[in-house]
Amino acid sequence: MVEVRMRLFVTTFFAIIMVKAAYAFPENPNQQLSVKAAASWGLQYQYISSTLTAKETDTLATQIDNVNMTGAASGVYGFYLLPLDERVSLHLGMGYEPFKVSGTSSIAGCANFTSHQCDADINYVTTRAAIRTIFEKRTYNLWAELGFSLKYPLSSTSTALEQDKITLIHTFDIGVGSDLYLNKKNFVPLSLQYSLFPPSNNVTSSSLYFKLGYGWTL
Repeated sequence: MVEVRMRLFVTTFFAIIMVKAAYAFPENPNQQLSVKAAASWGLQYQYISSTLTAKETDTLATQIDNVNMTGAASGVYGFYLLPLDERVSLHLGMGYEPFKVSGTSSIAGCANFTSHQCDADINYVTTRAAIRTIFEKRTYNLWAELGFSLKYPLSSTSTALEQDKITLIHTFDIGVGSDLYLNKKNFVPLSLQYSLFPPSNNVTSSSLYFKLGYGWTL
């Protein structure tokens, strides 16, 4: 419940900031961004809220419990934006993105059938590619994007998942955000991203990213 409330609070907070930005940065013809100026790079802090549901059984497989796990962690992310035309850009990025969740099962199905406490703590290095469409192009940009990520586990511990199943994995990503330009060379990138891991018969998982950072145009 605490994790759900935190998600709602942070999502609402980011939404308010993005709406405020639309009014706080009025259109200025002298600061219109050219296609060339739209090429940029930046660094972001990431607050990552994750969920995982795993099907656990007891030793004799006579009882089954779908364990819901939630958690949050912090990461860092670097990106490069390559303009394809005036409104479309290619977003390339790499980051350190921990996936940390925990929950309680009604049966002793975790840690080799010895515990009711279930968890997963995976430290991923992620590469991402996405196509970004810009809807507003003033002293701020409003945008949406669709993308794809590859996530490689640098380290992992888990009582809920089989260790040999924690390998290279991909996610499908959708994001929205705004780039708030301080001047023609510097901006503040603000974004929300939802990533869905491919489901299996026993596990479903996803992550919600809240990102804030600093960027430079080239």
